[in-house]
This record gives sequence, structure tokens and C-alpha cells, in this order.
Amino acid sequence: MGAMADMVIKIGRVNITHLTHPTLVGDVTIDAELSGNLTTVMDYISREPVNLGDKVGMKKEYIRGKGDMKVNVVFPALADLPADDVRVKGDATLTDVLFPGIVCGMDLSGGPYKLNVAGGAFDISGKGKLDGKDIDLYYSEYLATEGVPYQSKIKASMVADKKLRDTFGVHIDQFLKGNVPVTIDYLEEKPGEATIDVAVDATPALLTVDPIGYTKYAGTKAQATAKVRIKNHDVSSIDDLALTADGG
Repeated sequence: MGAMADMVIKIGRVNITHLTHPTLVGDVTIDAELSGNLTTVMDYISREPVNLGDKVGMKKEYIRGKGDMKVNVVFPALADLPADDVRVKGDATLTDVLFPGIVCGMDLSGGPYKLNVAGGAFDISGKGKLDGKDIDLYYSEYLATEGVPYQSKIKASMVADKKLRDTFGVHIDQFLKGNVPVTIDYLEEKPGEATIDVAVDATPALLTVDPIGYTKYAGTKAQATAKVRIKNHDVSSIDDLALTADGG
């Protein structure tokens, strides 16, 4: 057992292939199991050869939390190493975290969360708080912006107030008043363009549809669904809006 700054290294192993071969370039493989502060982890992955700190999309100096991690890093043994040739995989359990602005500009905190890094993407899943509100979250993001199947993906369940609904582009306040349980399936195909499938348990809310003179009072069971389309970081349309309610 060793240490790296304030991180405890439980297991550390380095393997280099073709070390003495006259022409073949070998691979360097680093395997480690560590535990400690995420601030130190972010500092480490910002250095060569990993160089991931600026790609994560958060202000790393404000990241907080603790983690138990397994990390695998593979790269060619080159003096001038291209950043794209570094392959990183890892799994971690994170607690007491603060990820500033990670989800649509909102802070993710609490935990525990499971973190997986592989194939140029990272996934976070677990229960904590988003913008100070309870959330059950799955979040995935690719670090590159080109040649990837999507930019980011969010599956979340939470109780959403007007501010949170507006942040996700769910502008339905002409129909609905109150805080409601919401399930969101968010897919950002490329930066600034996304599709959001929304399902709302509207039971706690007041619902009004003025064109037909309809009112549903808080406490009457109701469900609402919609598909929100985002273009150039703004809502371009709200499609397939549907409402079902007891007695309606």
C-alpha cells in the first residue's frame, strides 16, 4: 500500500511491453486501486499522459467528494505522445460529491454514485441532489464532440418545480401549476441539439386547459407526457403533448 498526495494506493501495477525491442513501440499499462479525495483525482487526470481534466467540462477546482476507484490507463511508450492515444477505463463509487454545473448547468451533489469511464465516455448513476433537489439519475457524456453516437444522455426521476422544468426546456406552465414528480429521458445528439421525452405525474398539480374550459384540481390523478425538441440550445418545439386524468 502506498500514497499519491492524499490518495491511498491499495494496488498499483505498471507493465511495459517490448521494452528493449529495437523497433517495436511497446505499450505502458497502469492499473491502480485508490481511495481518497476527488480533487486529487482531477489534478492527476489533468496531467500527462491522461490529459482529461479540461475535457470533463467542469471547473475541476470546485469538484468535491471522496471515491474508491479502479483505474486502467494504456498508452504507447512514445516520447511525443498524442493525447488521443491514451485509453482510460475506470470504475468508482463516489460519496459526498459536488460536480458543479454538470447537468444542464446545474450542480450534482450527494451520492453515493457509481462512475464508469470507458470508450471515451463517462457515466454517473445513483441517488443524490440536482440543484438541491432529490434525484435518481443516470448521466452519460462523451468527452469528444465528433465521431460519437451522442453528446450526452440523461435519465432522471425527480420532483420538479418551475425553475427545474424551465432548465430542461419543459415550458408547460400555461397548463400546470405546482411541483410535480417528473421522469425525463434526455438525449443530446450533438452540442445544442437535443430531444427530451417527459412524463409528469400531475396528480399534485392544478391543471387548466383554457381553450376547452378544462380544470383539474390538485389531488385528482393525472398523467401528462410530451416530447421537447432543443435546437441551438433553445426550445424549438413541444410535440405530442398528451394528458389523461380521472374524470376527464
